[in-house]
Amino acid sequence: MRWTWLGLVCVGGWTGCAGGGDPLCEPGRDPTLEIGLGVGAFTPVADGDPMPLIHGPQGGWHLEIGLLATHIDAGDLITGSLEGTIDGERVAISAPWLDMRCDEEAGGLVSWSTRLIYPTETSEELDGLTTEITASVTDLRGITVSTSRTFVIQDEAP
Repeated sequence: MRWTWLGLVCVGGWTGCAGGGDPLCEPGRDPTLEIGLGVGAFTPVADGDPMPLIHGPQGGWHLEIGLLATHIDAGDLITGSLEGTIDGERVAISAPWLDMRCDEEAGGLVSWSTRLIYPTETSEELDGLTTEITASVTDLRGITVSTSRTFVIQDEAP
């Protein structure tokens, strides 16, 4: 009898049960969005810092973008938008479906490995240039949150 009662309390969502989750990963007021590096995981990168240029599997060049969001409803795939500009000209665009996952250490919902492809023949054309990246996500409630950040493209190829 005692175990049945405890089981009902946990199913009802009592906060003492495992899996209560980080409140930053739950839908709420004042959603936020942060752009960072997305190679294998979300890694914060400060505004103006270098962002590594990666040679893609089909021969192009891209930045591997990671996103950190709080207080959005991402219980399923959500839509995203990434744009990269150089000297005010939009040169890269991506409209990915995002699978956001709760990362309590990062402080919210994260996505990574989203490629923002820059059309260029060689990495030297982009190395050292400043790009402004604008990111937006629209959650399952239809709420859109956006942010922008500038990075210096850094060619790390040998």
